[in-house]
Amino acid sequence: MISFGERWRCISIILLVALFLFPSILFADYENAIKLYQSKQFENARAAFMEHARSNPGASNAKAAEFYTIKCLFQLKKYDEFNQEVKALKNRAPNHPSLDDLCFLQAYAEQQQKNWNQAIKLFQEFSSKYPESPYNEKIKSHIKTCRNWAEPESPEQQNTSSKDAYYEWMMKVYRGQFYDKYIDKSSNFINLCPDYEKNPEIMFYRMMAFRKEMKWEEARAQANQIIDKYPESEYARNMGGMGGRTEDSAAFEFAEIVTNYHEKNFDTCIGMIEKYLQNYPRNWRIPELYRYYCYALYHSGNREKFFEISNKFLGESLNPGQNDHIKLLQTTLMVKQGQFQEAQSLIELFISSNPDSKLYHLFFDLRLEIFYKQKKYSQLIKEAETSIKKNKEQKEVCAAAMIWMGIANIHKEPKDLNKAAEIFDTILNDHMARSGINSSKLSTAAIWRIWIAEQKHNTGKAREIVRKVKNEMPEGTEKTKIMKRFGNLINEK
Repeated sequence: MISFGERWRCISIILLVALFLFPSILFADYENAIKLYQSKQFENARAAFMEHARSNPGASNAKAAEFYTIKCLFQLKKYDEFNQEVKALKNRAPNHPSLDDLCFLQAYAEQQQKNWNQAIKLFQEFSSKYPESPYNEKIKSHIKTCRNWAEPESPEQQNTSSKDAYYEWMMKVYRGQFYDKYIDKSSNFINLCPDYEKNPEIMFYRMMAFRKEMKWEEARAQANQIIDKYPESEYARNMGGMGGRTEDSAAFEFAEIVTNYHEKNFDTCIGMIEKYLQNYPRNWRIPELYRYYCYALYHSGNREKFFEISNKFLGESLNPGQNDHIKLLQTTLMVKQGQFQEAQSLIELFISSNPDSKLYHLFFDLRLEIFYKQKKYSQLIKEAETSIKKNKEQKEVCAAAMIWMGIANIHKEPKDLNKAAEIFDTILNDHMARSGINSSKLSTAAIWRIWIAEQKHNTGKAREIVRKVKNEMPEGTEKTKIMKRFGNLINEK
């Protein structure tokens, strides 16, 4: 049986250990919330900060947790809720050490929402209330920006200077790409000042704003208004290519086709092209239209129609400058369909005839892909090695050869990944931070190298590659894909 003295000694030890660990536990919770905040997981961070502040009101970092709880709303752009919580904190704790930071963010939130005059007011109030704040240096620049964008007073009919000032402001709005706002304000201005000498220009940019917003009927109507009201102006004379009365609707319909293509509405784009060809069979845009026709058919998956139209495109030489691009699409589709012999013939013809073409490396890439799909790994490696020696100055060709060589080595020697790892390391070390290599190739090399590291249970190497991508790879879609897929590795310990 344990004596009273021994029992007390055990209890004392337990209490001492608890007292030692408790601050660490508190700080661990706070540090976890900080990590969530730094990784931009603001919803989760807010919940973690809120719980820490609620459960540990006496902790040394409790007030900081309160600050971040509210700041997360700012980061989430929940500005109304953010303002409500700042107001509540002012009432609850008027001497809270983070109020100056939050008040500055309130003003900045108004600027972010383009409430320029309200932002100016809040920035000025902040400077008066916190004259010693380091934010005041920034505030001068913020106020200048807001004044630059803030809407001036409504112009007076007889006051030329006020009309000029308003005109200058509207041009800023247009150049800032606030097209809806420009449309609204320019309409009000023209109604208020119908005789202003720059109205033809204002109406022209109003038409352009409608086009930017893809409001084609409104743009056409505005173009016709310019022709009717200011027939002698340079803007009326320019309406011929803008869809005004001196030309039919072909210009606007072509613009809609291009817009739908870039928005990847390929089926809509195809339908509009076929209608355009019926309505305007002799229009000067037809050669360019056929280029979009081929690309839209390719991306829509309509292979039979694609080959029909692309062969017509090439046969009639509708747009000679684009012939090689269309041939590349045809060859790529043949490889996808398993028509290797036909594709190989086109590739050999192109490579032998166009050694200096910018598309050379893409045709070469397809050539190696055929070997890969046929599982001719030894032949692929031999071909790649020969090409690297032959094309040392062509970075894209060498990169493509090395990538396929690495992939072939993985399939040829699945139990020995060292050779493939060495190849992908060479690509990433030699080309990652340099120009001249397509991002998709760098992305492919990085993904395969991470895969090899994971197969070998080498998390450290995988993490090293992800960091390399984050720090050195050019910004773009390929980098975003890798960071989305593997970015968590950087945060793991």
